[in-house]
Order: sequence, then structure tokens, then C-alpha cells
Amino acid sequence: MSAHTITYETHPQELLDLLASMWIQLRSSHMISGQPRGKKSGEGVALAQKALAIASTTTDSGVQAEAHRMVAYALNANEQYEDSIEHYQQALGTLDTVRGKEELAARTRLGLIGALLMSGRYSEAIQTAELAHQWFSSSGDDAGLAKLYTNLGNVYHRLDDHARSLEYHSKANAIFKVKSDKRALALSMLNMANVLSSLDRFAESERLYIAAERLSRQMDVPDLLIQAKYNHAYLHFLRGRFSDALRTFAGLRRRFATHQSLRYAALCDLDEAEIYLHLNVASDAAMLSRRAVESFTRNALRAGKSECLSRYRAGATVGID
Repeated sequence: MSAHTITYETHPQELLDLLASMWIQLRSSHMISGQPRGKKSGEGVALAQKALAIASTTTDSGVQAEAHRMVAYALNANEQYEDSIEHYQQALGTLDTVRGKEELAARTRLGLIGALLMSGRYSEAIQTAELAHQWFSSSGDDAGLAKLYTNLGNVYHRLDDHARSLEYHSKANAIFKVKSDKRALALSMLNMANVLSSLDRFAESERLYIAAERLSRQMDVPDLLIQAKYNHAYLHFLRGRFSDALRTFAGLRRRFATHQSLRYAALCDLDEAEIYLHLNVASDAAMLSRRAVESFTRNALRAGKSECLSRYRAGATVGID
């Protein structure tokens, strides 16, 4: 059944089957919360909007909730976090009232935690995690718990509680190894490298960035590779390799600008400004900082602007749902 044949008389199960096939296509792009906007994420948003249009042909709340989940997932990977949160909440408004949907609600909350994190709403992210934890722990879902630990690790990293963050990431990493989940392992190594960098454990951080980049290449996941390179570049700066850091940031900024990844382009400006401050090139540092602030303000990048104005940087984390 194609989207062109949808009518108001179409049975809800047929619509759910259609959305399931669209989910397969959406998930095949391996998009993640916190990644830079790119061609695939834009295409994902367009596909999810089609799913929402299909759901509008029925009054069935289950179909509508599934479509909202798809839109939330796509927006979350396209740097549209506040919009993503609205769709996650609409989906959960239905799932939390239907018996037998507890697992789906818990998994939906994994994505919501990532979007709340990227929006700077850390207390809400922790509260949401507590609800998800109740189901994953009671059902013995280790894979779900590992994803939850990953997202909690990212939240506490942003809160500067790096010891607790590393504890959560280490627990998640151990489960991913047992499950032989290579993609999750690459994400885990990237997040752990960010935390170790903040703890000044630079050699360990370097090894994990290199491992994450290698695994990303092996699996052909370019968006994850870009994310690892971005964070690795900041480690170059921390270790005094200013030329390597500046060269990487310059190349990445061009890519981010091409794909309209405004948040990451501005973060590159901010990172380069910090490097130029260390090099006592105040004029370039001021120009780049000003440009970053203007971008955050003009594009209403809530969490990014806060990072910029407070000179806070905790690394670009990636969530799992």
C-alpha cells in the first residue's frame, strides 16, 4: 500500500504496518541525538513529516503516537531539539495511558532524554531517566539500561560531575561489549573519551577517540566519524597541538556550514577563539567569539548560547535511543 492510496477508511493496523516500513528506512541512516545536521538528517525529517501526514488520516491514537515518535526522532538528529521534545511528549501522552505500551514508552524516553540534554534542561532529563529506569530494571532489559546509562552519563558530564558520568559510561560500555554491539561501542568510546578529556586523562582519551574513529570507518557511519573528529580536535588543543586543532576545526566548519549545522559551526568558532586566546591573538579571538555569540543568538540555539556566554565546554556528546 503506497502513501497515495491512504484514505480515511484505511484500517489502523495497515497504517501501523506502513509506518513500520518507514521506520526501517529512517533507522537505516543510523542518526543520533547530538549529531551535526546533515543531508541524511534533513531527509529523515522529510520522511517523518510524511508519516505524520499519513497519521492525520485517522483518529487512531496509536497511529498518531507512532508518527509523533518518528518526527521526534528525526528532529532530535537534526539539531531541532525543542521541536523534538514537543513530539516526544505528544507520543508519551498516549503511550502512558495504554496498557501494554510500557516498553515503548521507556524507549521513547531514551530519545527524550537526549533532546532535553541538548536543550539544557538537565533536571527534566534526570527525572525522565528515573521513569525509564523503572521499566528497564524491572524487566531485566540490559540493552535498554546501557542506553539509559549512556544518556545519563552525558547529562552528568554537562553538569560537570565527571566522576559520576564516567561511572555511567563505564557501566554502559561493559554491557555493549557483552552484547557485541559495535555501533553502540563506538558511541560509548566517544562519550568516554569526552569525559576522560575533562578529567585531564588525555592519553586514555586519545586512545578512545582513535578507536571510535576507526570503528566508525569500519561500519561506514560518517556522521559518527565527524563527531569523533570534532571532539578529538579539542583534545589536540588541550595537549598543545594548536596547529592540528585549528586545521581540523577549519575543515569541519566548512562542512557544518554546507549542511546548515549552525550549532556546530558556531562551536568551531568558539573553540578556535579559545585557541587564539592561548596564542595571544586577541583580535582573531574576539572576532570568532563575537561571530559565535551572534550565531547562537540569531538562531535561538539555547544550550549553545549558554555554553558560549559562560565559556563552558563539555564536549559534543551523543545519545542513544
